[in-house]
Amino acid sequence: MGTFSAGKNKFGFGVSYASTTSESNPAVGDPTVRSASQLGFNFGFVSQLSGSLLLDVSLSLSLPGATFEQPNVAETSVSETIISLNARTFIRMSEKFKLVPVLQFVTTSASGEVPTTGTESESVDLPSNSIFILGVGFMYQTGDFLFAGGPAYLSQSTTTAAEENVSPELSDGITGFPIWNLGGEWKFADWIVGRMGYMAITGSILNESPASATEVNESIQTIYGPTGFWLGLGFRSGGFSLDATINDDVLRQGLNNIGGGGATFAYISLSVAI
Repeated sequence: MGTFSAGKNKFGFGVSYASTTSESNPAVGDPTVRSASQLGFNFGFVSQLSGSLLLDVSLSLSLPGATFEQPNVAETSVSETIISLNARTFIRMSEKFKLVPVLQFVTTSASGEVPTTGTESESVDLPSNSIFILGVGFMYQTGDFLFAGGPAYLSQSTTTAAEENVSPELSDGITGFPIWNLGGEWKFADWIVGRMGYMAITGSILNESPASATEVNESIQTIYGPTGFWLGLGFRSGGFSLDATINDDVLRQGLNNIGGGGATFAYISLSVAI
């Protein structure tokens, strides 16, 4: 990763690569080799456009792939392209209040090679996905108290290519509105911070299934959830920071928390600044 600053503009970039291989050599039967890898690129841009307007944009590209090999059979392989765009602005409306519009877009496409007979193979198009999120958030801070969140709209779809003489193109999707995501933070003392969050989703699910080679069955269902509260704690001492999210089950266990066997925290992160 790296960053570059030029006046009120800041640029960031990152490159990542990972790979893995698994070989099987049984005493009886054919050996097999499985491998997977992923190459990724990340770009970021932050600019203080004016005294009351900050822009934050990021773009990422991921290229995962996997293969499966065995003797006398064509190689099975799959590759995918994932593109993600995130953008938000912080608009200062007053000393205590900021408006935060948010945009996220993700698209994925994949293809593969699958064996047919012997060493022959054919190309296939795998399901493609797209996610679009548009939200309007706000931040209100006064003294040691911070409140942030707002509503958002979500559209997620999965498209499966048509198969000749078998099924038409199929689409599954989720539409969510409103999606409420709210959170508050209170600094009890210099060394401890308490947090509480709330999320609620209202929307619908669309499912399509083949009725024939050219027609589809369509099902639409209204959904509510997940909905609930989350609690967290943050501890600070010099350069030491520890943040924890309290396990949801703790909030529902009542007296079982006294001597119960459930985990108190769901997530914990630790950092030390030198």
